[in-house]
Amino acid sequence: YARANAESWYQHSNGTRGRRLSNGSLYLITGREKARAWGMASFQNAAARSPFRLAFQPVSDGHTSAYKYRWTASGPARTKTSGQIPAEDEALNQTVFIHGFSISLGTGIWGKLFKGVEISQIVDS
Repeated sequence: YARANAESWYQHSNGTRGRRLSNGSLYLITGREKARAWGMASFQNAAARSPFRLAFQPVSDGHTSAYKYRWTASGPARTKTSGQIPAEDEALNQTVFIHGFSISLGTGIWGKLFKGVEISQIVDS
């Protein structure tokens, strides 16, 4: 399916929609993983700084069997968690992972489609 439609997807994205996607930056999403609660943390240059601690821990409100999670951190970590304590019967409404394929065209096909059009990626520095 992807092979048969990839060319038209790029034509639609870059032509009709004007998105300026580079080759390989179009994704076909085939699935997802959902959760009631989530947490994420990031850090950089940890080796250059003093040691730090990072722990993801459940916290109960004492009234239900549901848990909220929190980070305890010392050092260069940036953390974030989902909001309130979710009810056990609450729907899984937080997408935490996606599954899919990166769609690329051969250089010959790409050149034929976008000859004379420069498509570049914007990179954060």
